Amino acid sequence: MRARFFLLAAAALALAGCGSSPQEKADLASVRRPGVPIALYDKMVRGQDLSIADVITLSQAHVGDDVIVRYIRDQRTIYRLTGRDIARLQHGGVSQPVIDFMLHTDYRSPDSPWGP
Repeated sequence: MRARFFLLAAAALALAGCGSSPQEKADLASVRRPGVPIALYDKMVRGQDLSIADVITLSQAHVGDDVIVRYIRDQRTIYRLTGRDIARLQHGGVSQPVIDFMLHTDYRSPDSPWGP
């Protein structure tokens, strides 16, 4: 079990160094902290979209809003949040700036960061 963990960690570190900008490397380094499960860190290393639960986990682990927003922006993740989703994010401790950014990722929105 320990060997598998170390193998996964080594693979994640190797992948983190491939083609990443200095900012992406710094952001990933800031995610490697207590409270962020290794599976979530690995998900980010692989460039996968974050779920609402993932965003809550990152916020509760005190990962900076700028890191979360930058990751969502860089992955071009689109969220179509319902009122229930917004309440869940708020109850989970996600800041309003992160929620606002997530609300504006829907490409159908005129103020989407991806354009109308």
